[in-house]
Amino acid sequence: CVHPSCFRDHVSQMHGTMFQSQAPECVGLALASCLFALLLGAAAIAGLSPWLLEHYGLQIRLRPLAREEWLLLVAVPLSALAVSALPALNTWRAGRQQGFGAQDSS
Repeated sequence: CVHPSCFRDHVSQMHGTMFQSQAPECVGLALASCLFALLLGAAAIAGLSPWLLEHYGLQIRLRPLAREEWLLLVAVPLSALAVSALPALNTWRAGRQQGFGAQDSS
């Protein structure tokens, strides 16, 4: 469709779904990054601890995460949600001011 109203409807749909697409993607990437960092760190410790013990006499053991460490891991995806939500909401508001989005029924 080449008509200006078709373009406006298309852009309106983009603005409406922007928050829905950006926020979950950023939070998902942050969660995957935390999980990857945990797995990579555990694998490095498990792989290097025999070598460190043999060559340097250092013994490193894995232990459960402390409460503060869990809070840091939770803070990463929450920060990603905030970082993605603010620009998405600002874009959505700007689009609404320009006439994009659902029309008011009043």
